[in-house]
Amino acid sequence: ESEWYVDYRYQVRGVDDNDIFVVGYNSEIMHYNGDTWEQINYFEGDYLDNIQVTENTVIVGGHRFEGGASVRALLLHGTRGE
Repeated sequence: ESEWYVDYRYQVRGVDDNDIFVVGYNSEIMHYNGDTWEQINYFEGDYLDNIQVTENTVIVGGHRFEGGASVRALLLHGTRGE
């Protein structure tokens, strides 16, 4: 019912039906905890198209435009707090 991610979902991964991540256009990382979706913000403008999730680690891949035709590969690594 939300308007986020209307056309820009690139990959969905999860470890359970109450632990799902979605990545996409314009730095969007979303997490579903079984009840609500939360947007994780870090840097605006990146294109995220790959994600791998384990119980305590999230790895996201994509790219960042740096002016003109210059593109830089991007790899994000996150861990869960206890």
